[in-house]
Amino acid sequence: MTNDNATKKTQTWMNYLTELFEEIKLNEGPCIVWEGGKTNKGYGRVCYKQKFYAPHRIMLEYAMDRQIGEGLNACHKCDNPSCIRPAHLWEGSQKQNVDDAIQKGRMGHNAEKLTQ
Repeated sequence: MTNDNATKKTQTWMNYLTELFEEIKLNEGPCIVWEGGKTNKGYGRVCYKQKFYAPHRIMLEYAMDRQIGEGLNACHKCDNPSCIRPAHLWEGSQKQNVDDAIQKGRMGHNAEKLTQ
């Protein structure tokens, strides 16, 4: 890829990110809430060049200055699927994410705590 093509690609991506950030709601709480499109589970969802992306993954990758490792997830410390605050996100395996949910009582036999 030539420098001109790389520059155009970067500018296109930066323009898209500018539009993406318009969907962020800065609230008074600790989370930065994604107000754009969402999945039925509350996770943000955006489409760029006919491909869907999760805004919380984009924000974590931006904060880490690298892509999330292959087979890994962008997990939430705050347990708010709409949150995209990088400080609330961490890179982890599916097992680590499930273990985190169990430890917090959101999954397994402790999940009843959330409904009581």
